[in-house]
Amino acid sequence: MNDVNQLLSYLRRDTPHDQHQFAKEQLKQLQDLELKLLVQPLDKMHWESAADLLIEIGYPRVKFILSGLLEWIMDMNWPGAIKISELLFSIKEPLIPFIREALKTNDAIWQYWIIECILKNWSEDLVRQLDEELIHLASGFDYEQTHLSALKLLVQFEILNPEEILTLIKVKLQNTRNIDIFAELSELEMIVG
Repeated sequence: MNDVNQLLSYLRRDTPHDQHQFAKEQLKQLQDLELKLLVQPLDKMHWESAADLLIEIGYPRVKFILSGLLEWIMDMNWPGAIKISELLFSIKEPLIPFIREALKTNDAIWQYWIIECILKNWSEDLVRQLDEELIHLASGFDYEQTHLSALKLLVQFEILNPEEILTLIKVKLQNTRNIDIFAELSELEMIVG
């Protein structure tokens, strides 16, 4: 384990190139179940390189750490989060059970990033597998505007019929005092209606 920790420490961006490359090549040889060591290792100074390495390793080898990779995008300001979101986007169907669980949490910011970075760019057949969770989110309210992102997906993929969507929008319009949210809802109402 000390050897692995030493290799992980070489993932810092300021590590000399030869040491950095040596560490990456050695860490690629970790067993699939050991890849969890690469999920946000040590401190944030190592995360960007760890993300690059996990992308190089790719799916299906990362299948045992999908939950940890999804947690990485809880904050898109974290080093490597954008790259990890692109990897997650490419994995598609095997990621659905993990996204389903995340959409059931109370973490609106995480849910927002899942919708914005992954779901809104997926195909309709994939998104429809999460329709119950998206309807639930769209029916609620949060200060991160996750409910609006979920509602936009319902509109984009016609997950509900137009009357149901319009009813949701009208309820939201009656209950919002935020002018930006009001404007977005009004725009959606025009698209659907």
